[in-house]
Amino acid sequence: EGGFMSEGIKMPAHDTLISLIKKNGYRSSYFVGFEASFDGGDVFLERQGIDHILYKGNFGSGYQTMEANDGGFSWGYADADLFKRAQEYLADADASPRLDMYHTVNLHEPFKVPDTETWQKKVEEVLAQRNFDSTTKAEIERNPNIFRALLYSDDALQQMFAQYAKRADYERTIFIITGDHRLIPLPEESQIDRFSVPLIIWSPLLKQSERIEAVSTHADVTPSLIAYLRNNYHLEFPDQAHWLGTGLDMSTTFRNTHTIGLMRIKNNLDDFLSGEHLLSGDTLYHILPGLKLEKLSGSPIKAQMENDFSAFKAVNRYVMQNNKIKPDLTTPDPQLVAEQTLIAKMNLQSASPGQA
Repeated sequence: EGGFMSEGIKMPAHDTLISLIKKNGYRSSYFVGFEASFDGGDVFLERQGIDHILYKGNFGSGYQTMEANDGGFSWGYADADLFKRAQEYLADADASPRLDMYHTVNLHEPFKVPDTETWQKKVEEVLAQRNFDSTTKAEIERNPNIFRALLYSDDALQQMFAQYAKRADYERTIFIITGDHRLIPLPEESQIDRFSVPLIIWSPLLKQSERIEAVSTHADVTPSLIAYLRNNYHLEFPDQAHWLGTGLDMSTTFRNTHTIGLMRIKNNLDDFLSGEHLLSGDTLYHILPGLKLEKLSGSPIKAQMENDFSAFKAVNRYVMQNNKIKPDLTTPDPQLVAEQTLIAKMNLQSASPGQA
């Protein structure tokens, strides 16, 4: 009920992309400009056998954290600095397979960026050059901090791609860009808007570009990557999987073939997506192209959706409470066991993994 990572060290045994490709010789790194312990991320990553975490606490010298708010809080380091610092770390990486994960922060409240004046001028240039309708223009003018951050983060990504293009392993790299939720301060058009985020997959390996109109979720990314690595590069993975997703739908016409519960906030599993329908609270919607919603009343489908959602939640509760996500419990990683034993011996259980 509180989100998977809230279970901390009590998380049931499970597989992730990180843990499965680690067994195939991949080294994994997580790069973030804020505290790795945010939302229990460090505990989760330690469970996966992550090889390296770059975060606010070990960022090193030569970089300046972002301006603090009135309460003295600063998220940490800006996106461009995060990408630059990560490239410094990766400069010594060998030719073995690698998973690099970046968690950016500038497109999150309070949307602060370095050199506000420069990026505000760029926002004004865009407003002058583009023929926005009056509603869009007013939205930009009401939220200059958000649109400064959009331009800044776009530029930071462009710089990151330029640095990767200089690397010898660039030609065999797959890039995935997505977000965890919409830009919340901007007004929602419908109940599904919060879950509507970009998903961009790009690589020098691509033979052609395509715009995918079918619905997929973050839960579908790992199954597709696992299948791709198994089928094309003969990596070895378990015969059975516990994924909630079923793989990315590559249809260029709009449709949804997935069934999954969606958490609007960490303790609110109140939305259920199945085929052409969304059950949000007590309201049933028909999903139209472009993720537009049409409210349905008196539909017999609602009762079936409610039953399916109740079953989904019941299975979730059962596997979480009884450690039943995966039946083939593997031997714990010896290094992780040794670390946890030492942490307990030194009475550091309440410390974050980074502090410990």
